[in-house]
Amino acid sequence: MSIQVSIHSLKNRWLLLLFVVIYPLSAKAATPLDEIQAVQVFNTVGKLGGEESRWLGNFQVQTRMGRNNNLTQINRLFITPIVGYAITPKLTVWQGYSYTPGWNENTNDRRDEHRLFQQIVVENQWKQLSWASRTRLEERFIEQTNSTTAYRIRQQVRGQIPLSKDKKWLGVAWNEYMVNMNTVPNAAQAGYNQNAFFVGINKQLNPHINAEAGYSLQAVNRLNGADQFNHIIQVQLNYRW
Repeated sequence: MSIQVSIHSLKNRWLLLLFVVIYPLSAKAATPLDEIQAVQVFNTVGKLGGEESRWLGNFQVQTRMGRNNNLTQINRLFITPIVGYAITPKLTVWQGYSYTPGWNENTNDRRDEHRLFQQIVVENQWKQLSWASRTRLEERFIEQTNSTTAYRIRQQVRGQIPLSKDKKWLGVAWNEYMVNMNTVPNAAQAGYNQNAFFVGINKQLNPHINAEAGYSLQAVNRLNGADQFNHIIQVQLNYRW
């Protein structure tokens, strides 16, 4: 006997799962080290040089606000331009730069960081599931570290599945694991750095724009002290030219 689940029912179940995950984790921080955050992302991507070009461009701006300032002030900013090349339709390589100033919420002191990074993205599809794997190597130049470069590797796997017949509604989940390759005093300790998990909904607004919103749990191995868990409400607007 076959069991058929309607698209409407599937979408409702995904929304229920999203609520069940978000509510208990974001309503109350478990320890004083936990942080409730809000993240806003604007992302734009497209081809450079026309439809037949294999060169790609990507530009992203991300703002992060913390609970300690009542989610009203930015405590970290990411400005990230990237250039890529499509080796095949499913395999791309990228070179990027990110400027990431951060502000101490207690003293308002600023600490700048500049990053260079290289990444490989593999995309594929299995039945209704679209998935992508992104492997990124970062070279981090952080203030107050005696000009020592910190190296970090990041591995992200993302999947999405249609929730509506017209595929304008998608259920999205991804996980990213980060490892520091070396120890840099006052900045990074070699080994496991952090893990971030996201679950949410993506809505196609028009042929060029889609919006994504959901919950992310970020577990951070702090340099001096216990692990910190950030409960993040994330909203992202994507524009494809």
